[in-house]
Amino acid sequence: MIMAYIFIAVVAVLVAALTLFSGFGLGTILMPVFALFFPIEIAIAATAVVHLANNVFKVLLVGRKANLKIVAIFALPAALAAVAGAFLLGFVSKMEPIATYSIGMRDFQIMPASFVIGILIAFFGVTELMKFFEDRALDRKYVPIGGLLSGFFGGLSGHHAEKRYAKGFCIFNNIAIAAEHLIKNRGVGRVGIIDFDVHHGNGTQNSFYARNDVFFTSTHRYPFFPGSGAAEEKGSGAGLGFTFNIPLESGADDDDFLRAYDKVFSRLDKFKPEIILVSAGYDAHQGDPLGGMKVTDEGYEKLMTMIIDFAGSVCDGKIVMFLEGGYDLKALRNSIEKQLEVMATA
Repeated sequence: MIMAYIFIAVVAVLVAALTLFSGFGLGTILMPVFALFFPIEIAIAATAVVHLANNVFKVLLVGRKANLKIVAIFALPAALAAVAGAFLLGFVSKMEPIATYSIGMRDFQIMPASFVIGILIAFFGVTELMKFFEDRALDRKYVPIGGLLSGFFGGLSGHHAEKRYAKGFCIFNNIAIAAEHLIKNRGVGRVGIIDFDVHHGNGTQNSFYARNDVFFTSTHRYPFFPGSGAAEEKGSGAGLGFTFNIPLESGADDDDFLRAYDKVFSRLDKFKPEIILVSAGYDAHQGDPLGGMKVTDEGYEKLMTMIIDFAGSVCDGKIVMFLEGGYDLKALRNSIEKQLEVMATA
């Protein structure tokens, strides 16, 4: 039994080191290891203890660089909301699944909590595009409310979700829902979608693969999860030529990334979108533990500048960003900061 404890301790340290700055995967990797030696309840509790210790260590390591004012008015409400969400999750998780389905030899379930939260986040994406909210800004006093909402609902959306099933941590495809809303309810005739997440946006592509009112373009590592996104995937029927994939090899850097977007804008310019929606994933960053690419903060800044300039030339600057992947918190923070700076000065 002593060897078992030694083994668990070594794995805990290695996994904590692996996920130190990403915040992703610690529980996913560690909990099954604990479950090999302990009942599931103890395994979950032990994983939570290691998770807490890991987060405390990160606070001690980088906390001195934090903006305390932002922590006070945004992060603390977000943390409290996350705790409240955990208690609610404990209650809702006891409910029966609302649907089950099978893919190949594997069975899947859609749980009430995931379904409801997914609907809410998709609603927020559509709300961003509603005419009522154009040219409106909230006072700084509402920042804590933003923290509460972010803490409670954050991270449950994405571009992998398909029309018929969830995939890749994604339950509802916010950007596809937003595009459909624009076309059906706002009278928009042509929507351009740019996806620069390191993973191919399979769900977004499949939502509009046979249509010519949405031009979908994606740069992504290939071959890689979810397995789609080959250059030969160009659409079908009326949509042939309205899907444009640029697969990139592992290790692609800023030059590869930006050179690809010269081609993207050339194709999009012929389409003449009335608005551009962007799946902004930052897991192609060189610091990301999963992406295997070498894009830098400056690379994302240049790309954002290119997108903003292009939108200004073809659709009066109408652009909406949807956050996707990114599993290194420092890289994610820096990249989003660069993005917001470009948008604020455009």
